[in-house]
Amino acid sequence: QRAQTSAPAPRRAFQSRLKAQLSFLPSKPAIDDVLDMLPQSLPNYEFRRELWMVVLGTRPCTKSACLASRTTGQLMQSYRAWVELGEPSTLNAQTVGTVFGLRGKVAHDIIAVFSRKKAGKADFFQLFAAAVLVSTSVTVRQKCSLLWSLANLNDDAGLDESQFGVLFKILWCSLAAVFEVPHASIPSSREIFTYAATALVRIKKSIAEVSGDSSVLSSRVLTHNEFLLWLYQGTQLPSAVALKLLLYRFSAERYGKVMESADVNDDEVSLTRAPVPQETGYGVCSVHGNMTSMCSFPNRTEIVSLHEYFDHLSQGFEQHKFDDDATEVQKVLDASQDAWTSQRKDAHSKIVAASVRRALLDWSRRETGNSHGRIEFNDLVRICYPCARPLHQQQWDQWICGDRHRRSAIRRLAILTEVESSLRNRRPLLPQKELWGYQQLFQDIQTDGFVTARDLVENDLCDKDSVQHSISMLDVRGDGQLDQQSFLVLVCPSQYRIPDMAGLNELRDAFGDWVSALATLERQLATLTDEEIVAEEMLGTSLLKPCPDSEIMRLRSAFCLLDTKGVERISLQQLRRADLFRAADAAFFLRHIDVDDAEGISWRAFVEAVCFARGWRPPKQVYVDWVLAGGGEWKRGEKGIPIVRREKTVM
Repeated sequence: QRAQTSAPAPRRAFQSRLKAQLSFLPSKPAIDDVLDMLPQSLPNYEFRRELWMVVLGTRPCTKSACLASRTTGQLMQSYRAWVELGEPSTLNAQTVGTVFGLRGKVAHDIIAVFSRKKAGKADFFQLFAAAVLVSTSVTVRQKCSLLWSLANLNDDAGLDESQFGVLFKILWCSLAAVFEVPHASIPSSREIFTYAATALVRIKKSIAEVSGDSSVLSSRVLTHNEFLLWLYQGTQLPSAVALKLLLYRFSAERYGKVMESADVNDDEVSLTRAPVPQETGYGVCSVHGNMTSMCSFPNRTEIVSLHEYFDHLSQGFEQHKFDDDATEVQKVLDASQDAWTSQRKDAHSKIVAASVRRALLDWSRRETGNSHGRIEFNDLVRICYPCARPLHQQQWDQWICGDRHRRSAIRRLAILTEVESSLRNRRPLLPQKELWGYQQLFQDIQTDGFVTARDLVENDLCDKDSVQHSISMLDVRGDGQLDQQSFLVLVCPSQYRIPDMAGLNELRDAFGDWVSALATLERQLATLTDEEIVAEEMLGTSLLKPCPDSEIMRLRSAFCLLDTKGVERISLQQLRRADLFRAADAAFFLRHIDVDDAEGISWRAFVEAVCFARGWRPPKQVYVDWVLAGGGEWKRGEKGIPIVRREKTVM
């Protein structure tokens, strides 16, 4: 008999989403009966948990078994194509397309994985599993079906202990390939089987304890639904960070030592009792709020957005504390959310605000507040992402500081660049007659081709108070003297501009090409990278061509043209005076070059950014050090551009 015949409209919408997520189950009427039998007064996350516990008792799904069989056939076909190609040791885009029938982002991800390890015949299944695990274009359910097929090739009814050991070995080898684990640290097959058999028993006990069904213990196979639940909640496949934690746990148990990065307990990344998926972010990524990101760790964009909203929220709580009346807290949260969404307009900001509001409301009902009656940003992160550890929060603090620095630098630079660019583009060139007159004036007062501060003061071109500042802004040699071009810049009326300095046209062209290449690279990475699955470092630089020596020399010449003081650093002001980039390109520039207001841009950061933007692999550090140490003879060539003659190359 049904407990209730109808549910409120919000609950009906929630149930519809649940039914869509459970579409792989064999009987739709049975799902409706279960939904109606569960108490409608339960919160959404408890309602979902109870539903999953009922689902665990269902029989293996015929639809899932058919999907597994179809995937198995595709694997066998791919394996035959692999053998026909002669078992290549490396993969390229053509090989991936021929063997796997994959293109675009999936092919790119597979190549990135195979580049980390030589691929032989025995490694085919393990490496293929690793490639699909890190792929950004394969859904979580497809990944689950693939692993189920690999571990259960002959029997679609369920996994016994032996087959589960095979599955665990595939998972381990996949992790080892993704995170470049040394071969010596990979456990033996016997060790993997022993651990997998123990884990299977613990999973059975956990399911029996939660569901109250002791018959689960008597079964010696793991059904497909149980396997799906274990993958979703136990191994955290959508999160590369959680996979890495599982990797560390395995290593710690094998070697009997506690690793610093493995500071987790069985309630956080566990094979026995997974985190309960909840609506407000407890075990669910509160920014995404979907089943495929259960207990996932936030990426950089999510942390930065969360911190921005926290700053906005803190303004509304200046006069309130979390131990105030719950109604007052809810009013402040609602007002802050409305103000934030009206300012930002984008959908991502609305999701962040709504998720944080739900998380804080639920937290304030359960807790009386901390000892200070306030909540810090780290407290908010722990509420939204309960799997967060202190090690993760240190990384997130670095992200926030870096983003704050970049945003302030971009804002200042964009304003300055737009104003100066607007004024400069509207000014006409200095008339030729007046230009000739200023050139004659320079010839009259110059000494050995240069003028000094004393010359400028004596000819009433500058006063004593401003002459030193003017020379410091225009002195490209750093000796307190101005050449003819710098002199013309100084005396030119503000309503005119002079022809460009010799050599800067080529330099501007080089930087223009670099900025265009950098923007293209950014657009490519935006389509290739999913931060939940593939970290930026997984793209790898080993696939890039090395930077040519001739290009290193040309970049060095451009750098030295700006590094007038010879301190191996250039400042943003120097780049601005050289007119090397526009406001629209400033964001790309500051993101890819380490900028320090106190010290400027180093040669190493400069050359690495240019190489990545051009699609080259940066030179080895010893080569960079050799260049910095003056490994060749440096001299000034025509137009004041430095020239390098290399005597030897140290690689």
